[in-house]
Amino acid sequence: MIRFNGHMAFVTVVSVVVAFFLADRFIYLAGCNYADGVVTDRQMNVTSSHNKHLSPIITFVANNKTVDFYIDEDLDYNPGDRIPIIYRRSNPRDARVFGLFGFWLQDYIYFALPILLFGTIIYSVLDTGEYAIVDFRKMTIRKISKEPEHSKTDKLKR
Repeated sequence: MIRFNGHMAFVTVVSVVVAFFLADRFIYLAGCNYADGVVTDRQMNVTSSHNKHLSPIITFVANNKTVDFYIDEDLDYNPGDRIPIIYRRSNPRDARVFGLFGFWLQDYIYFALPILLFGTIIYSVLDTGEYAIVDFRKMTIRKISKEPEHSKTDKLKR
């Protein structure tokens, strides 16, 4: 059986999700090479009827071949800007800008939304001072108060 309150559950889930996120980033980095890219142009990128932005086209050299790719995000790069690039050795066209928004936070939204949803559920179900007990043998979850059972009966007798 596992006993936890809302704070313990939320911190545990955040820790696990952040660990998976960082593991994914480091696994990607392990199979990558680094290069200096140069923004050569910008093209209009239309992701929906309401979302249009200029995407930088970046050129770099991988395996003695020139590779061009563009970024879906609207990062503020102009032609001539030099940018650090990481790319998979097996597929240089799978390149990313190696920076805070280009690499580390690019997929963060997919991890942040489940954390917020879980936190909302946990904090709405468990009040302050309440615990949930998970019994894996019986496959049950019970909600209990932090207050010992005998003190509840004492209050009822008064």
